[in-house]
Amino acid sequence: RGFQSIATVSFASTLRQRVAGPAELYQAFNGIDELDKHSFLDMRTFMAVASRYYPPLRRLMNLAGGRSSRGSTWRLQEPLLEEQPTLGWVFTMEALKHLNLLPIDGTLRSLGHLGHARLNVRRLLGATDVPEEVGSQAITVWLAFQVRTTGLCHESMNRCVAFGAAWDTMSTAPSDLEQRLVPVLREHDRSQHAERKALLAVAASLGEDADCASGRVILYASHTLCISCLAVCCQFRGLFP
Repeated sequence: RGFQSIATVSFASTLRQRVAGPAELYQAFNGIDELDKHSFLDMRTFMAVASRYYPPLRRLMNLAGGRSSRGSTWRLQEPLLEEQPTLGWVFTMEALKHLNLLPIDGTLRSLGHLGHARLNVRRLLGATDVPEEVGSQAITVWLAFQVRTTGLCHESMNRCVAFGAAWDTMSTAPSDLEQRLVPVLREHDRSQHAERKALLAVAASLGEDADCASGRVILYASHTLCISCLAVCCQFRGLFP
């Protein structure tokens, strides 16, 4: 216990001093996830990295509030978000809670969909060759939504969406829709990610009645959201508060 405590203090101090560039941020968030996975994450270490989490969280909150800074029509002009490809599992869950993008109890269990979502995603992934090092093209999203507009109910209660997937209504979607849910450019184009494609499909299905829409949209992703997909979720929340 004494050795573990000293090591933890040293690690937390190192994190505060040496986490600077994108590569160090990526390693720090992954390190937090590994500590949490093995039940070694304590508050001191958590707070050592939290200082690098709150600035991007504030930018994400702005996006969720409908405020964004687009330097072009195809990507977000967000240098702070471009510095890191992901917040990692632990801090992504923290962000989803802060942004009110999780069910009240923090899981899908209360909605009765978690097991169903996992089963369908695993069936789809089981039929494909998933690489040992999971990349964006191997990530699949399970989507369920039920949204009401003026006199209509739009729903899809069981659909898996893969990387680059097309949707039945995407061909008739408004031309500006893709420009309202834009990705963060980080190392490569992230516009084809499954999470963005799923939310574009929901928005496209509402058509011109989107302004009066109300209902629920549920996404289950087979992997932790990257910073771009998290930003797209926030933009979707900004469009449909």
